[in-house]
Parts: sequence; C-alpha cells; structure tokens
Amino acid sequence: MKKIKYSSILNKFEIFLWLLLIIQCAFTFIWALFIDDITYFLVQLIGIDKSYILLFYYGLIATVLILITITSEVKNKLVT
Repeated sequence: MKKIKYSSILNKFEIFLWLLLIIQCAFTFIWALFIDDITYFLVQLIGIDKSYILLFYYGLIATVLILITITSEVKNKLVT
C-alpha cells in the first residue's frame, strides 16, 4: 500500500502561524511597555477596550492553530 505524503503546504502554514503568534506576543509586550499612551489614545478614539481586541485576535489565531494541529494529526493517523 502506498503512503500518501503529508501535505508540506499545511505544515509550512502551521509553522508560519506559530511564528506569527510568537512575533505578535513579543510585539504586544513591547507595545504594552513603550507605546501604551498611543494605544490608550487610539482605544479611546475607536471606543473599544484594548484587551477585548487582543483576546479576540489571539483566540482566533489559537483556534486556527488547534484546528490545523488536529487536522494534521488525523491525517497522520489515517495515512499510517
């Protein structure tokens, strides 16, 4: 029986999303340390609390990562 190769595109996309999450966490840390006044001004201008935006954004990325990880694990189980 032939083994179907694991999709390298999905693997690269998963790595890209993990790197994006790490970069965004670092950027948010720097943002919170140095640019908090500008953020406060923008948040007051938009009228939405900063924490809700960040929670939504990180929740969205984490959900996509979990779905990709589950999908890749299921594919690996089906292939082997």
